[in-house]
Amino acid sequence: LDVSGSMIDVDKAMIDVYLQLAEQLEGERIGLVLFDASAVTMFPLTDDARYVQTQLAHAREEISGQRIVGTDLGDGSSLIGDGLASCVQRFDQKDVRRSRTIVFATDNQLAGDPLYSLEKATDMAVKREIMIFGVAPFNNDPVPTVAFKRQVDRTHGKVLQHDTRGTTAVEMIQEAIERQERVAM
Repeated sequence: LDVSGSMIDVDKAMIDVYLQLAEQLEGERIGLVLFDASAVTMFPLTDDARYVQTQLAHAREEISGQRIVGTDLGDGSSLIGDGLASCVQRFDQKDVRRSRTIVFATDNQLAGDPLYSLEKATDMAVKREIMIFGVAPFNNDPVPTVAFKRQVDRTHGKVLQHDTRGTTAVEMIQEAIERQERVAM
């Protein structure tokens, strides 16, 4: 999740939906990375549903306070490519053939000098066969949204625009991930 100030409402909605999904985990692994100027792993990939719920609730509290410890290290904010590269690098068991998906929430409004451009980070995801599903705010500027969609399309994923009054985008992503897992199996 991009935890820059412009994304807080989307982030809260995403975490609320994931709290509901965590109640249904049956062996699936999930992890959470928060980023702004730097990335912080809230929790690594795990199938421990109780731990996931606890950590998601903690992340929700931190986001509500609008200061997420560790995400403000460095210059700039919304370093989108760095955030995505951090997510890509969190996958383990690289030799195991399985579906790998990143749900990446951002407005793609870069404010600084990242180490990785969004294009380079997407290259990493493509090379590792990781599908990206993007979530952008419904009222986002069209220019960064189109650029974001262009990169996500390269992974065979999709960018959905999320209206914070509902969870339609997240529900659509959940369905798409389930389809991807069936195809991989």
